[in-house]
Amino acid sequence: MRAAFRYVAIFLAFATAVIGAVVLLGWSLNADELKSIFPGQVPMKANTAISLILISLALLITIDKRAGVRWQRVSQIFVAVVVLISLVTLCEYAFGVQLGIDQLLFHDRILKGGPYPGRLAFTSAVALILLSVATLYQGKQVGRWWLSNILTTIVGVAGLAAFVGYAANTPSLLELVSSQHIAILTALALEMLVIAILFANPECGAMERLTSMDPGGVALRRLMPLTVLAPLLLTWLRMDGQSAGLYNANLGVWVFAMAMIILFAGLAWPLANKLREVDAERLAHEQAARELSEQAHGRTSFLYEVTTLLYASHDYKEVLQSLAETVSKEFSSWCAIDLLDGRRSTELVGLAPDDPLIRKAALSSRRLTLDSLPLT
Repeated sequence: MRAAFRYVAIFLAFATAVIGAVVLLGWSLNADELKSIFPGQVPMKANTAISLILISLALLITIDKRAGVRWQRVSQIFVAVVVLISLVTLCEYAFGVQLGIDQLLFHDRILKGGPYPGRLAFTSAVALILLSVATLYQGKQVGRWWLSNILTTIVGVAGLAAFVGYAANTPSLLELVSSQHIAILTALALEMLVIAILFANPECGAMERLTSMDPGGVALRRLMPLTVLAPLLLTWLRMDGQSAGLYNANLGVWVFAMAMIILFAGLAWPLANKLREVDAERLAHEQAARELSEQAHGRTSFLYEVTTLLYASHDYKEVLQSLAETVSKEFSSWCAIDLLDGRRSTELVGLAPDDPLIRKAALSSRRLTLDSLPLT
């Protein structure tokens, strides 16, 4: 299970690096269709693309447990470059200056998305710093906290807000995230890096609960995708229907509420059935373990009792008679013990219970046994 999460992390980190490389190719060829998902949307800035490539490469290095100290140093250099680019950009926003980093590689003639050509969005700069630190601290605990989990969660919420703003065509939500609009392709790449960093160490922090095989982990994996995607989809459908004039705002609110009730009620029922199956399986395993324990205890008690009988007396006939009684009580309805000497003659030394019919059956069994013995 957890190995699969790491493979997903590697795939997402590689895919993010590819996205950054395609965007850089678009800037070098001046091809607007390579800078954004949809024509006319805010393009991903060149500095953002470079930063995404460097973080992705650093993440791939840190995921590889075989990477030596030299490669770890390389990943730290990549992260330091990203942090430097982002900090310079934040200083430009804070002090209202142009430090020449925005169009250092490519001249941006597109002013769509904000008043600063070539400058990555304020939200993107902060997110890149947080992801850089999260990449360095992935799988490491700072005090009681898993720092990478906290930082990636913050970035994930910001990226989700950007997605909602684009999907709902709500400029106010985009402005809440940043005055310089974050590109939708940048938001997608940031979300991919968030998932990659979280999945890179599935045994740490909140991911340990998500990847566990207990009922809680099963329930979380089943609920998480729907609890994130379903409300967004229902909200989009509600607003789209309201814009189309199918219903007014008040009715739209109630339609949304009823849809959410139906959705979560539908989720609760199969989840309850799954937890019931898991609990029944657990009880069956506990019962089987209890029966095995009782059987082992019974065998141990029998061996102890037999050992005690063997050392209880010097009279072998008395010992063997007691042994026959113990065996018949534990394993069968009767038990007979014969001694065989070198002349193939036998002596019945133990019989339990001592009953004429059982004695006759024991003698018949003795003859069959003697006939099957090899001659010596």
